[in-house]
Amino acid sequence: MNAPQAAQDYFDKAVALDPEQTRELAEKFDARFRDDAQATRLSSAEKAAFQLHFEDEALKQWRANVAALYQREAA
Repeated sequence: MNAPQAAQDYFDKAVALDPEQTRELAEKFDARFRDDAQATRLSSAEKAAFQLHFEDEALKQWRANVAALYQREAA
């Protein structure tokens, strides 16, 4: 990981969360990048922002996969 900056909109969302939600997202991020020394230098809000972005992308992919399944079933 090259320690890119979290996209500003995700960072803003992370900052707006309550501290417990931010902590939970940061812990998920830490679990994914526990062996990355650069990841440990990020703030909790930055970690939460990256995790929010990852989860949004995963949701988009899941929705695309489900849509493809429905299209195959309809054909």
